Amino acid sequence: MRVDDGEVGLFEAEAGWLEIEAAVQNQLALALGHGAQLRTAKLLGWHAGDGGITVTTSEGVARARALVLALGAWAGPLLADLGVELTVHRNLMFWLPADARWEGAPCFGVDSDRGFFYGFPRSGGTIKIAHHAPGARLADPDVVDRSMRAADFAPIAAFAADRLSGVTPTALRHAVCLYEMSPDGHFIIDAVPGVRGVAFAAGLSGHGFKFTPVLGEALADLALDGATALPIGFLRASRFDAGRTPMPAMPVTDVDTL
Repeated sequence: MRVDDGEVGLFEAEAGWLEIEAAVQNQLALALGHGAQLRTAKLLGWHAGDGGITVTTSEGVARARALVLALGAWAGPLLADLGVELTVHRNLMFWLPADARWEGAPCFGVDSDRGFFYGFPRSGGTIKIAHHAPGARLADPDVVDRSMRAADFAPIAAFAADRLSGVTPTALRHAVCLYEMSPDGHFIIDAVPGVRGVAFAAGLSGHGFKFTPVLGEALADLALDGATALPIGFLRASRFDAGRTPMPAMPVTDVDTL
């Protein structure tokens, strides 16, 4: 890795990366082991009443005493009545050819004058690289251009050429992800004001997955008990001066789950 004069580096021996698909499968298996039922359906709406929470989906109606809403890029309508603007952005990650010097190398992040870039060397002669920054804003998360544009790859190619010896600035493949940004780039973890038993996560801003175990614990506490001992006060929606006006249930067809 080529570094500029005056740059400072930090090596963290215990750092690493998550194998996302394996992590999700593990968490699903743990949930099933604790008696959960897993269902895949489109969320059409929900309503909180004296008898608990009613959730309407494309596969039918479910009822429960508590509800956690973690809707990703489709969460915007959920917070609209709180005065919190969530924006959705298109971002890409790329896999580039890397020579044998990168085999077994650690993951890295580089905060440069061109932005923050990070990478994960992979076995088999590739390295996964992305630019941690919101891309083009999307009006509709259901309508996403998943092709690779020249402008998408240009910052990655320049970074690889300038900084990474032994990495060819050519994209072998790419993938598109959606950044759901909060106004300050930090998570929003809270209970829905005026509604008992409903909590939500939103605005994970492209860096939320690694925090999901603790966020899940906080959300379960909020939904079941109305409070949590975890120090999440700085993640509350009230930091945006949204107020605490009771929020109505989400209108049918307003939002989709991932």
